Amino acid sequence: MRAIVIDADGLTLLKPFIHRSVPHRIPMVITPHPAEFSRLFSLDTSASQGNRLALANRFAKKSDTYLVLKGHKTIVSEQGKRAFINSSGNPGMGTAGSGDVLTGIIASFLAQQHSPLEACIAGVFVHGRAGDILSHSKGRVGFTSHDLLDTIPKALENSFAF
Repeated sequence: MRAIVIDADGLTLLKPFIHRSVPHRIPMVITPHPAEFSRLFSLDTSASQGNRLALANRFAKKSDTYLVLKGHKTIVSEQGKRAFINSSGNPGMGTAGSGDVLTGIIASFLAQQHSPLEACIAGVFVHGRAGDILSHSKGRVGFTSHDLLDTIPKALENSFAF
């Protein structure tokens, strides 16, 4: 399925348009971390962290997006209709470039013709699983996004089937 994934500086460019009620011609996946989410929707970062699930659903519905709100127990909201909370991952993943790896995983699942929801859920899980594998081999801190990227094949082994 065709879809677009927007992360990092793309989210900054998206801000003026995200609040308009204009239907998208193709599905849109956005992948903000908490600070980007707060900037995008003009919220206080600490306040938005306390009510992540409700806010993710509300803003995914308002913006008609598949929202991947990164952080502890990453949330995937399907255009505000339903949400999924990821069980994989650990604090060691809070490193520069980790979000880029996640965006690439989601994009790769989309390129394999998975639905946006499947791509987001699977991408978030595989990303977190790679982090969990690294935490067992390297410890909970000190690994890089490159280490995470190198661990993706192992994370895919026996993780799930579509």
